[in-house]
Amino acid sequence: MDNSTPKTIFCSPHRDMATTHHDGATAKSNVFAVNLRKVSEIAGISYDQLITGIHTDDAMRMQGIVMEVDEDEADFASGAVDGKLDALVLTSTATTAFGVPLGLQQLNGKTVLEHALAQLLLAGIDRVVVAVAASSEIRAFLEKSVLSSRMNIVFLEVLPKVLESIPETVLAARHLFAGSFLIHAADRIFDKALLVRFEAFHRQHRCVCLLVESNLTIAGRMDPTTVRVQYTHGEPAKLHVGRDMADYNGVDAGLYVVSNKVFIVLDNLLHGVGSLSLAESLAFGFHRLKAMTVDDQPWFGVDTVQQMLHAVESNQLGAFTPYAFSRRNSPVEDGVKPKSRRQSVVLSVASSLENEPTIDALPRRRASRSEKIEPFEGFVVGVKTSSTTANDDDEETDRLLHSPRRLSIKVHECALPSDVTLSKSRANEYMLAIPLPPHRSNADDDDAAHRRACASPRHSAYLIQQPRASAADESTFVLAVPDAAAARHPAASMLRRLSALPSDVRDVALEATVVDGRLEVQLTVQKQVPLVGYVILAWALFSVSSQGAALQTLVGVSPLLKMVWRYFGSSCLCGILSTLNFLDMGRLPTMAARVVVRDMLVCVVSYVVFAATFIWALDHTSVGHAYIFSNSHSILLVVGKFFVGQPVATMEAVGAMLGIVGGVVTSTDHGSAAAAGSRGTNAPEPTVQGDVVAFLGAVGGVAYLMYAKHLRETMGVWLFCFCLFTGTWITLVPLLSVLDVDYDLSTDAQRGFFGWTNHLGIELVLVVVVSACGSMGFVSSLKYFPPLVVSVTMLLEPVVATAICIALGMATTPGVLTFVGGLAVIIGTLLVILGSSSSTETINVTQAMIPGHAQEGMVDHATRRPSSGGGTALKGYGSCS
Repeated sequence: MDNSTPKTIFCSPHRDMATTHHDGATAKSNVFAVNLRKVSEIAGISYDQLITGIHTDDAMRMQGIVMEVDEDEADFASGAVDGKLDALVLTSTATTAFGVPLGLQQLNGKTVLEHALAQLLLAGIDRVVVAVAASSEIRAFLEKSVLSSRMNIVFLEVLPKVLESIPETVLAARHLFAGSFLIHAADRIFDKALLVRFEAFHRQHRCVCLLVESNLTIAGRMDPTTVRVQYTHGEPAKLHVGRDMADYNGVDAGLYVVSNKVFIVLDNLLHGVGSLSLAESLAFGFHRLKAMTVDDQPWFGVDTVQQMLHAVESNQLGAFTPYAFSRRNSPVEDGVKPKSRRQSVVLSVASSLENEPTIDALPRRRASRSEKIEPFEGFVVGVKTSSTTANDDDEETDRLLHSPRRLSIKVHECALPSDVTLSKSRANEYMLAIPLPPHRSNADDDDAAHRRACASPRHSAYLIQQPRASAADESTFVLAVPDAAAARHPAASMLRRLSALPSDVRDVALEATVVDGRLEVQLTVQKQVPLVGYVILAWALFSVSSQGAALQTLVGVSPLLKMVWRYFGSSCLCGILSTLNFLDMGRLPTMAARVVVRDMLVCVVSYVVFAATFIWALDHTSVGHAYIFSNSHSILLVVGKFFVGQPVATMEAVGAMLGIVGGVVTSTDHGSAAAAGSRGTNAPEPTVQGDVVAFLGAVGGVAYLMYAKHLRETMGVWLFCFCLFTGTWITLVPLLSVLDVDYDLSTDAQRGFFGWTNHLGIELVLVVVVSACGSMGFVSSLKYFPPLVVSVTMLLEPVVATAICIALGMATTPGVLTFVGGLAVIIGTLLVILGSSSSTETINVTQAMIPGHAQEGMVDHATRRPSSGGGTALKGYGSCS
């Protein structure tokens, strides 16, 4: 076993997969770290969709902390309980008008928080846990304070929203107290004598205690939301607590002594009754609650301006016990070599609200001065077994796992070195000790530091292989998912929430299997297109198809110049929307700039080729050939999927073929009509040059759709469309000169670059309807549909455009072939859409496993097989007892 310092995990297995062990039984197991963000990238879904999909209805809530201590500290479970009272000191997020935290206001040369801690130290309470907001200046101040060398101060960092609720903050400290402890409310100072008397009161009654201020004059200076108390001293004593009591003779002063059963009470109340204050929670959850009155002993708070002014004007600190502490030298100042650090993770799981949370069965220890605490929450779910393990044919299973298309990794290369111990309790807790490379003061191995960081709950989830009752049983797994990373995920902006589309991910299941000493992890994603997806696709088709009718009204304007007008206006609109989104979010989307710029350039060029070649081909080949070759992008997508090994559904292939055939029939009808009405004219004949250019446009369409789907997810629709439209009109401008289009930088109605100002109504239709609703609609629909669906849907544009022109009186009724071809296109489009309405995809995500130690990484079985034959023993780390 590695002698490096351990990272400890406590958790409970999934209740449906719990393994029963007799006392003293041992079994081997493994723990693996999984990078879920990499899993989401491999699967092509967002991190939020992945977490939401994995979180099933029977998931168990998990709470935990990241703990870092000196390497020579006693083991987590070995902390002695000496009966001495510890304290949880709360702070607040409130500040003065100048931005100074209330606890850091100065009184007689010291801060409020320093005075409070000094009185605790005088009262004999030298070990305190201070709850602060993450990255708070309060922590930085106290670490430099004289008291940090005199007291054992542990900092508990929580989110600001948690710090605003005393019950939630107390729950976050559930791992840090072994017995009864004192809770000291924020922004208050209690005199040593009052603290000593309150502790003696608790020892006398041996129950939960509450300090009450019976002087209603003092209560009048406190916050109006302070909890009111009605109490009697007779036998039996009566105590009523509430915020809105009309008849009361005291208020909650903010000092409590509780037992560690408070965690059970608060855990149930937070998910039952709702948001109660701590005093109300104690009164609701404990049968015995005693109140001690202040009786004019010194104390005051500063959470209101009136209290602070009264404290200064009346010099209330003058009545407190005086103190004077000098700083003690640190070990470094005394010449002691800095100690190595070890990191631990503690997870606790409550199987249900009806049962006691599992933390009650976990060993606790007193916090030490050297500890660094960071709490987090999460959940635990069961993990399915991959279908390969269900195959009774061992040879077939071995063939599947070692096929070239499958990816797995040796267990000993990715398992975190661990001792997995099954504790005998009602909740069947697991205790996992996972050694990590210790922090060194000088040369810390970069690879070890990277693995330690990746295996932390800030970045990873834990795939836990449960002990097997017998060798014949299949391995079962549970997944513990900390949401520390999700908690740091930036909140969605208002515009983003308003424009957010519903998810098409209906279910996500992680599957794992271990065969022949190798681990394979798969993710099964089930998707179902919501109704809004079909609405967006249909509306985009109708909007883009209206382009023809709008452009026909621009008489005497070059087709390419019309495109420049459209994309210039569209660029301005999307630029405004992107700017508003940036101002709302306060940041740009997170993306790799170099890769995005490269892909965006390819996408813009592809889009220009897709749009411009068709117009050029109309003058250099027949209408039928131009249409056939320009719209063959759907067939190219089907052929491309076949060649890269992706499955092609029958409905997709048949639908794409029907769409192309229908387009050919439709274009033939248009060609005949044109020929019949233009005898003697110079209609273009089919040419190889024109056909090649038209086909090149189809290739550009394929590239555009593929890149658009990827960039839409990375950049967002508005920013992507802004870059697309801007790049398009910038690319078209030099193309105007190359093709000898007559234009200039004027506002001329037919040849001016800014000529669109003379056609504002048409420009508005082109920008808002065609681009914003049409092109952006197609881009938005790529969230739900593969590029093939959008490609085939585009084949309907001539059919819908003809219908729009007929309705507006801008075209005559076409021939029979148009109706036949249009019907074929419609049927083909429906087949492709129906074939893509729902899907189930299984993706191998083994490469998201984080290596347990230095190794070559994953092995593709096409090139590397296990060193020994079938039947290789599964290598476990540690034992189960």
